[in-house]
Amino acid sequence: MSAVQQPTINAGTEFDSALTAGERKLILEEQTILAAVLGELISLAPPGESPNFNEDILELRDSLGEASQDDVAQIVAQMDSLTLLSSHLHAEDYERPFDFESPYFGHLRVNQHGRELNVLIGNRSHVSGKSGFPIIDWRNAPISKLFYVYGEGEEYEEELGGRLVEGQVLAHRRLMILKGRLMRIECQQGTFQLSNNCWLKYVREAPRLEGGQRSALRPGTVKSLQLGVAPDHLEREDRHLAAITSLIDRAQFELITAPESGIVVIDGGAGSGKTTIALHRIAYLHFQDPRRFAPQAIMGLVFNKALASYISGLLPALGMDGVRIQVFENFASSLRRRHFPKVKGAYSQVTPYTVVRFKQHPASMALLEELIAETSADVRRSIAAALAGTKSEHKAMRAWDSLREVPLASRLLQYSHWVAGKIILPEIGAFGGDWLAQGRLRELLRERLPKRNQPENLAVNLWEEAFIRLERLEEALPRLAPGEFSSGQIAEIRDWCLEAYSRREEYAAVQEPGAGALLAEEDAEAQRPAPPELDQEDDTLLLLLYQQLVGALCNRKKRPIKFRHLMIDEAQDFSPLEVRLMISLADMPRSVTLAGDTDQRMILHNSFDTWEDVLRNIGLEGTAISPLRVGYRSTEEIMNFSKSVLGPVATDRPWHAVRAGAPVNLLRFTDQGQAVSVLAEALQGLLRREPDAYVALIARYPGQADTYFAGLEVTDLPRLRRVAQQDFTFQRGIDVTDVQQIKGLEFDYVIMLDVDRYSYPDDTASRYLLHIGATRAAHQLWLVACTQPSPLLPPGLTQQIV
Repeated sequence: MSAVQQPTINAGTEFDSALTAGERKLILEEQTILAAVLGELISLAPPGESPNFNEDILELRDSLGEASQDDVAQIVAQMDSLTLLSSHLHAEDYERPFDFESPYFGHLRVNQHGRELNVLIGNRSHVSGKSGFPIIDWRNAPISKLFYVYGEGEEYEEELGGRLVEGQVLAHRRLMILKGRLMRIECQQGTFQLSNNCWLKYVREAPRLEGGQRSALRPGTVKSLQLGVAPDHLEREDRHLAAITSLIDRAQFELITAPESGIVVIDGGAGSGKTTIALHRIAYLHFQDPRRFAPQAIMGLVFNKALASYISGLLPALGMDGVRIQVFENFASSLRRRHFPKVKGAYSQVTPYTVVRFKQHPASMALLEELIAETSADVRRSIAAALAGTKSEHKAMRAWDSLREVPLASRLLQYSHWVAGKIILPEIGAFGGDWLAQGRLRELLRERLPKRNQPENLAVNLWEEAFIRLERLEEALPRLAPGEFSSGQIAEIRDWCLEAYSRREEYAAVQEPGAGALLAEEDAEAQRPAPPELDQEDDTLLLLLYQQLVGALCNRKKRPIKFRHLMIDEAQDFSPLEVRLMISLADMPRSVTLAGDTDQRMILHNSFDTWEDVLRNIGLEGTAISPLRVGYRSTEEIMNFSKSVLGPVATDRPWHAVRAGAPVNLLRFTDQGQAVSVLAEALQGLLRREPDAYVALIARYPGQADTYFAGLEVTDLPRLRRVAQQDFTFQRGIDVTDVQQIKGLEFDYVIMLDVDRYSYPDDTASRYLLHIGATRAAHQLWLVACTQPSPLLPPGLTQQIV
């Protein structure tokens, strides 16, 4: 706290001569408010001590007798504010440390019932009658709703403090405060920024649309072959968190504050704020009900390591330490090993495309569920046949039917215990004394019970045997997935699964006790089969089977896994079966946030074609899909280019960028060596002008990234990094990587490498990957081609032949 000094008004700053008197007055007003607030916060009560609103209100009331006529209205307004706000604040809000360097990011002034009230919006509440400017936590709806939903000049009618209030927004300002200093004001009158101790007014180059306003301004034009369009970088070296809470727009706020229970589906393009919404929704839910939505009871599942690392770095700034963010692939693998300890083996690296597509298709699980139903019906018929004509037949059938809600493997075990006289079933009683019937049932169940009476073994048996019968696949797949798999592909699926099944059988045989003695000692190793391999997709199928046959998936303490809130980001890269598995782990009533963009599909064989199809396949047909239509990351030029690249695979979702910027440039070279030379010079210049810039050079393939990195490394570029394992540091500098690494991330500048007809031919996968790479750029995009450019590039693109 000692590093933050109470500012003196306009100390050491000047005004640009173009500013009007009214604009200077607005800036001075905000500086005055900040000085008053910081002066009070520096002498703030110790953390954890909640304010006594009654004392503040009484103190203000007592001051009315000595106040001048001009001050009475202001004092009454402060009393109204304290009375209203005290009914909304949470005691937990005072347990978090206050950010003295950036205490708030919004200023709202309203006329309510004829009285003028001022409210500041921040990441933590502080209310006092002394400064007259209470700070309200942005999560404290409905008060913060006035800031996010209503603009300057708009009238409102909302329920606050249990009563209906109406008024008008007199002033609506977004602020950037860094290290206790006011740096930027965005409001209806314009955008004002402190640059080199002088206040300037910036004019946006694109028309302002309804909703949030991006914090990064990029005025000016770009010279030929100059990378970099930012006048002054205010960003911190740590790229984990920009001041995003102040930028939430109306549509985003409504999704963040949706009812606690239910499934929120967010469909938005690159840079529309999907991840921002999902993370702020977590913080909002915790604020509203900290017991139910404790951080340890919340799980976030994502597609890759880089996004997991990025999100994990954002959560502490939202006060959500302890929320687990995991890569789904790793999470599912861990669960499968826990619930199927005897299913061993590494993952195959050569699984045929057709098999991967089949095992991710809802038809694969539908086929397994049909087998479960057939097995259950067959058991019932066998019981009836075994006891036909005996006096125990009716009771035995009633006992089996009474367990219909129990998963099949557990049902068989419970039924066998009832037959053996170990348990008594409600409304059925004990089995009884019919020894002949009991013997027949024991014999029947001995053939049906899971191996070693371990219920998960029944799931393993079904999984191993379901896909090795060609006639079964040939009958089921045309019915369950019409037109999806040809007869040749069905045979390929059966052959692969049969080979895997044979390897597991062979391996299991030599693992049996005494099997080693059958192998001659001198050639035992030569004859021992290799451990069987799994397909990565088997994890999801096995876990879904476990739920169907055994029951709930459990944690290490053998307790059912039930997350109070589940966040799934980049959902379009998961299969419907994977989404189904994840959602099944949410506690009832379910609270789930699903965020994704079908324009950014990196996995094309996962059966995630449309949101509607996926929701129908997982039993959530009719769930509302909330589209986001405004992009805040990339410029209009970058978004137009990225949309055109998608061509026929693009969605029909309306899409708008909020600002214009530099044109997308195609740089054509004779070879990669020449490209490295020119890029090195451009990057050196950029880092001199913008030392905090974050740049990505993105190749289609890792080998291309290696080549460019090796060439740039000898040029002594500072902060140059080769990112090959999604190990981003999110620090300023230059990351050289490939397109498979960067999903969900954002960079100031992006250079797409080797955008030629070989790396990006005219196919669906290339369209999606080029779109994904291009939309990582916030401010400027370059394309590099050393041979014939990709046919996906739109005509009329600005070209520079070097």
